[in-house]
Amino acid sequence: MMSRAQLIAVILLLFTPSAGCKKGADQAGARQALKRLGVSFSRDTFVERVRNGDSLTVDLLLAAGMDPDEKDTNGVTPLMRLVMEGNDDAVQRLLAKGADVNAKDNTGATPLMAAAGYGHTAIARILLDAGAKVNASGNEGDTALMQAALNGHPAIVRLLLDHGADVNAKTKSGRTALQYAGAKAAGIIGREDDPEVVTLLRQAGAKE
Repeated sequence: MMSRAQLIAVILLLFTPSAGCKKGADQAGARQALKRLGVSFSRDTFVERVRNGDSLTVDLLLAAGMDPDEKDTNGVTPLMRLVMEGNDDAVQRLLAKGADVNAKDNTGATPLMAAAGYGHTAIARILLDAGAKVNASGNEGDTALMQAALNGHPAIVRLLLDHGADVNAKTKSGRTALQYAGAKAAGIIGREDDPEVVTLLRQAGAKE
């Protein structure tokens, strides 16, 4: 008797698109297969299976027409959600499935900006290697570098600068990464922090 993993593998072979096959029919068949397996065709299920490393079910969901970049009500994609969770492995798995590394949520934030803000250095490196735009900006003009500076993450600041981050980019209100870092170091934003970020930015040519 076949195991669940073997059964899914066989189903995937049956529904792998081939010349002359109708995509709609393939997707409908894959959805029926998911139903027989007791797997719901939903964004949350997709994220959960990516998170848990269930690559066979993820492939079946994709064959059934799941969009790897489907957004929730806040515009957050599965990739961004996994970035915020700090799940390095899941981020790599999802990128390998074709997730858009530069997709934006409703605020204009990208996965790289999320990684910078949350202090996930390894994930930020993965995203940059996958083609993340280092100077992408949000709706208010904020960048990944500003997020890293605001939240006091010198390792990410260094990484972003090494990848060409614009040290003097400004938000729509005229604020720079240096201004955010200076306020953080002085204890104006949150707890008092190490001024290392300020030093890094100044060494990179940040203007007062």
